[in-house]
Amino acid sequence: MIESFAVTLEPEQVPHFDPWYYPIQVNGKAVRLGEGSKSSHDYLIQWQRYRDGVLGNKLLNKLDLKDKSLRDYACNCGYWGLRAAERGLRSYVGIEGRQIFIDQGQELWRQNNFTDCKYQFVQGNVAELTVDQPSVDISFCIGILYHLPDWKELLREVAA
Repeated sequence: MIESFAVTLEPEQVPHFDPWYYPIQVNGKAVRLGEGSKSSHDYLIQWQRYRDGVLGNKLLNKLDLKDKSLRDYACNCGYWGLRAAERGLRSYVGIEGRQIFIDQGQELWRQNNFTDCKYQFVQGNVAELTVDQPSVDISFCIGILYHLPDWKELLREVAA
């Protein structure tokens, strides 16, 4: 089963936060992934099951995240950062190009009470953005490299 996080929104806020691409409960109900987007719900469920198997069960469970810092390139709503925060992450910076996903992320992090983890979201093109932050322990580039014509440049930035 894919892990879900919850958020409470006023009814008039709900449309502002659509579409969701990760398993989220809004006002106690599981959202229909991709609602209002070009991606089908069934496709997104299968995609998230695959990612959860690779990232959730294999990678996150093997990493020692206690007191570590994480920079998440193309973070969407910060879902994988939340999963890392459950394992003791100290700080998180999510970089995302689309404001809707930054809004989702800020609300999810605020309402899910990861008070021991400092978090920040930065809007910008990951291929052009230099983040003003000291070096980090871990960087995620989940689902972004195949979108970039010069993905090697992003990896050089991540490694610096």
